[in-house]
Amino acid sequence: MAVIFFMQLGFIMVEAGATKRQHWPGILIKNFLDTISGAIAFWIIGFGIAFGPTDSRGFIGTDPN
Repeated sequence: MAVIFFMQLGFIMVEAGATKRQHWPGILIKNFLDTISGAIAFWIIGFGIAFGPTDSRGFIGTDPN
């Protein structure tokens, strides 16, 4: 998970380096909101898919047994 946050920092640096200095605050806000919304979406949906109970065929999640 930490790799994702380092990747977001890389996106910030690339995008800030490709634009004027006056546009940097907007880039920082956009990337911050992207990171936060992705973390919340994973917490709400992704964690249950990754680690939730499986169906009868073993399709999604892990089996606790």
